[in-house]
Amino acid sequence: MAAEKVAVNVTSGEFVRRYHLKSPSSVQSALKRLSGKGIVGKILDGYVINDRLFRFWIKRNPI
Repeated sequence: MAAEKVAVNVTSGEFVRRYHLKSPSSVQSALKRLSGKGIVGKILDGYVINDRLFRFWIKRNPI
């Protein structure tokens, strides 16, 4: 999500493959947890990382 300003279709097969994620259901579970903690927010177009500095840090420090 940090790689994109607004992450759209995050549970699609294409998104999961592009970012080498486990499965659409794991993305959905992670979104639920991150949203509950206020880290990720749902907007009209998709999802964003709420804190711009944190988003920048994630982009600069990939796992």
